Amino acid sequence: MVLVGVAYIADDSDQLIDAGRIGLIVLLSAELGFTQNYRANRGIESLSRPGAPSATVLRDGVPDQVDASLLVPGDVVLLAEGARIPADGRLLRSVDLRVDESALTGESAAASKRTHAAPAGAALADHVCMVYSGTVVVRGRGRLLVTATGMQTELGLIAAEVQTPHEEPIIVQREVGRLAC
Repeated sequence: MVLVGVAYIADDSDQLIDAGRIGLIVLLSAELGFTQNYRANRGIESLSRPGAPSATVLRDGVPDQVDASLLVPGDVVLLAEGARIPADGRLLRSVDLRVDESALTGESAAASKRTHAAPAGAALADHVCMVYSGTVVVRGRGRLLVTATGMQTELGLIAAEVQTPHEEPIIVQREVGRLAC
């Protein structure tokens, strides 16, 4: 009888461990989903915020302060420390430039930016010669050749993707469904 009681205790403890693991997976998935959703919503809000930020643009070789919503591909924007990057583009010049890209990549450390091209097929975070709308210059300065504006930017594409309904179940739903079987 004692052995039967020990077997029951062992089974109960295994079930408790499994339940704890399931609970941990659900909590981690919920936290990850919340974080991604929060960052995506923050990006959408920045795109839809009235009174777009201004940008210093070189026009006819003279720096001019313009509303960022007036930027077009081909404009050259001057970047300085503390500036919010108004459009996606390729760096023409970079002097100790570091950019906070956490809204796009999730990386907590600022990315070092140079004018060197990234290898073909590189991930977004590996494009050291590109800067993206909605990110912030944390150090240095540079010149940006605008390649995309508005909803054509990486942030705009993410906003469009988030607003598009998907039939695919989220991670938590898949895990719960898998464990229920």
